[in-house]
Formats: sequence, C-alpha cells, structure tokens
Amino acid sequence: MKHFSVSNFVSCAHCYSTYRYGSSSTESISRHECHGLKSSCKPRATEHSFTLDKHMFTTWISDNLRPISIVKDPGLREICSYFYHLGEKNGARSMDLESLFQSRQTISRGITNQAQLYREQLMELIKEPVQNQSLTASPDMWTDRYRQ
Repeated sequence: MKHFSVSNFVSCAHCYSTYRYGSSSTESISRHECHGLKSSCKPRATEHSFTLDKHMFTTWISDNLRPISIVKDPGLREICSYFYHLGEKNGARSMDLESLFQSRQTISRGITNQAQLYREQLMELIKEPVQNQSLTASPDMWTDRYRQ
C-alpha cells in the first residue's frame, strides 16, 4: 500500500479515519477508538508538516501582500477542501497541477457571466415594485463612521 503525507491531518493506522490537527489541537484523534480494538489509537503527527504549512502560508501572505485575514476566508477554505478531496480521490494517479488552475481570461469571463446572471435575477426581483412605482432605494448610512 502506498503511503503519503497530508499536512495538518493525521489518520488512524488501523481504520484510516482522518482528523485535522494543529499545534494545540490533537484532542479529536486522541479520543478516537477503532471499532474492534480494545485500546485507542495513537496519532502519528509530525511537527515538520505543521511547520511547513505555517511557512508556506506566511510566505504566501507576506510575499504577495495578502491580508492576514485571508486564512479565515470561507472561499479559500472551500477551494482548499475541493483540492484536498480531489487529491484524496485521485491519490494513486499523477496529476498536472497547472491543469487545476484556471487562466485569468477564464476567471474574468466567469465573473462577467456571474454578474450578468445576478443582474437578471435582480431585475426579476424588482420588476413588480418598479411597475407599481413602489420601489425605494436607500444607502446604508449607519456603516459610514463620519455621517452617523
């Protein structure tokens, strides 16, 4: 059986249940008990993989002038989760990493198409109020610190 390492995740050596871990959080794997085994399984986590992840995020954020809060971005987490599951599903096959990323033109076209779809949905939503002359639009003044 081929083994590979995924940073910040640890799997049970017996049932292969996978858990996330961090420098202060191994609680979930330490409470894990395999069905059919009398004792709990001990995690095999390496400090090296955690350090590498930390270094990669730090370098990416600082070298590319990204906001630190990007690590909490739900979209980034969704993309990472997608790629994680894709790797999990295709772990035995070789994948061209470049083929997983879209070009700027493709993303730009996708944004344009999504914006058009939102415009059409918004037009449908306000169609009746506009026809009945009962549409009111107001900016949210409460978010402006200087005009409260």
